[in-house]
Formats: sequence, structure tokens, C-alpha cells
Amino acid sequence: MQYKKAYDKWRFIIIEYLSYIVFLILFLEIVVFVYFTYTGIMLSTPQKYFMKYTLFPTAANVSLLAIGNYLLKRDSISEEVKDYIPILCLVGFCLTISLVHNYFLITASIFMVPLMLSSMYGSKKITTRIFIICIAALLFSAVFDGFDSANRDQEMWNINEVIALILLLSSYLLSIVMMNYSKEKEDELRESIIAKYTLEEALKRDPLTGLYNHTEFYRYLETLLDLVGTTVKTVSLVVIDIDNFKNVNDTYGHEKGNIVLVELSKLMTEYCGAKGRVCRYGGEEFVIVFPDLNQDEVWNHIEHIRKLFARRELLPGERVTISSGIAMYEEGITAQKLFEKADTAMYAAKADGRNCSVIFREVTE
Repeated sequence: MQYKKAYDKWRFIIIEYLSYIVFLILFLEIVVFVYFTYTGIMLSTPQKYFMKYTLFPTAANVSLLAIGNYLLKRDSISEEVKDYIPILCLVGFCLTISLVHNYFLITASIFMVPLMLSSMYGSKKITTRIFIICIAALLFSAVFDGFDSANRDQEMWNINEVIALILLLSSYLLSIVMMNYSKEKEDELRESIIAKYTLEEALKRDPLTGLYNHTEFYRYLETLLDLVGTTVKTVSLVVIDIDNFKNVNDTYGHEKGNIVLVELSKLMTEYCGAKGRVCRYGGEEFVIVFPDLNQDEVWNHIEHIRKLFARRELLPGERVTISSGIAMYEEGITAQKLFEKADTAMYAAKADGRNCSVIFREVTE
């Protein structure tokens, strides 16, 4: 799908501009026809001249455009094949000009145009195939011109055909160099963007748990609160604190303490990550922001996590528990005020004996 979006528009743009070229060529041919007619320098009859230099090439070019436009709209044709269609139409234009106006030696080098245009896809395969087609078209034109060489210096014409081949080969090599250069620059830009994104993401994350940090928590919460009433119906906030975490660090060491923090982070992310955003507020305190969940749904999620965590054997012969405070959105509430309510509810859970969850409204009743 991305491939189609990237090139489909430009295929039709090329066809559109080729149609302008067709009308421009037709206009110039008519101007030249009128000029030759009135000056009397026309070598053949006006009818024959008009047929050969105006009607035939215009009909051929219009037919090529119609066929190209039709093929581009066919869903049965692959996207890769469609990449060739506008370029081949241009090759057809160049072949028509080369065959009709063979008395101009410069027309032998006109096949450089579709070759250079093919480099827009950044594909060596496409450019190489177009190069081969242009070589074949140039050779065909040279053979055809051989039948119309009565008044031409044949030796000089052959030299110009060789020069045209050299120019075509040079264009091909330059196209490859340009594509290699563009690819190298794109790779450098991509690496720069990835590095920038990685750095920005690292600044948003807590290095130990990988959760979003204190700053990102507030940014996200404020964004959600601004969207309430439009794309977001409501917002719930849960503050979670590990019970007696200082004793864990003092008794078992900070390494064990870190294990407890990481395991709790994994558990919260596993059960809430798809419905809310889990963040590490600081130390042993965590927050979870839930958009569009009602109070019962939030309560069930947090109680499920609390019970699962209490059953885990993270320390030898000792269970680690958590206390949670829940606060629901109220009209006009700020991010800081919502956090304070959830934090107050969490301390109420601590006062109730720890290893439990409390909803803020229950504190005020």
C-alpha cells in the first residue's frame, strides 16, 4: 500500500505532462508546416508533409498516452509493472521523433530523456531495463534511417549514431551514480532520524523499568484531559506504591529491590498496557493513566494486578505487596489535582493496612 501511494501519483503526473508535450509538439509542427507552405521551401507536397510530420507522429503519441493511461488504471497490473508504463510512453515519443525527424542528427541522442527520468524511482533494475530498451530503440531508429540516407553523409551519420550510443551509456552511468548518491544520503538521513527518535524516546523512559517517566506522565495526562469531551470520554488515574520498599532495599539490597521494581512494571504493562499508559513516577511509586474506562473497570484491573503481585515469590520467604489509590475525572480538574487525589487515596490504602486499593471518593465519605 505504501509503495502504491509513493508512486501512483507521480505516474499520472508524468502522463499528464506528456500530454502537454504532445500538444506542444503538434503546435510546433503546425507552425513549421505553415511556415514551409508560405515560404515554398517544402520538399514534398503539403499533404504528404502534413501526414508524415504532423498527423502521423501526433496520432502515435496520442495513442501511446491513451494506452498508458488505460494500463495505469488497471488493477490487474502490478505496481512494479506500472512503474515502467510512463517511461515507456516517453521512450515511444522519442522513437517517434527520431524516426520522423531523422534528418536532425541531434534526435539520435533524445533517448537520454526517458533514461534520466527513470532514475526518479531510485531503482537500478528499472533504469537498467529502460537503458536496454533505449539502446534497442536507438538501433532500430538507426536501421530505419538507413533507408532514408540518399542525401546524407552516411559516414558522418554513423559517427553520430556512435556518439549517441556513447551519450546514452554516459547518461546511464550518471543515473546510477546519482542513485547511489541519493541512496547514501537517504541512509544517512534515516540513521539520523532513528538516532534522534531513539534519543527522544530514551529521554521519555525510565532506564531501569523501560516505563515512561515522571515528565512524560504529566505530558500525557494533560493531553488526555484537554481531549475530554471530544475524542476522550473520561480519564482515570491510579497511583501505586510498593509497601515497605525501604525494608526490601535495606534487607535484601538494591539489586533485589530493582528486581521487584522491574517485575511489577512487567506485570502492570502486561495487564494494563493495552488499555492505559503505565509510568514510573519515582522511586517505588508508579502511575497508570486510563482513558475511557469507568470506575468499576479500573477497580477490577488494579485489584487483579494487586492480587497477582502479592502471590509472586520475589523474595525468599517474604511476599511483596502494593497499595493503590484511584481518582476519576471531574470537570475542570487539572493534571496535578487529579494526581493529588489519587495519591491521597493511595495513602489512605496504606493507612488501611496496605495491600489494598482505595477510590478517592471513599476517602471523603
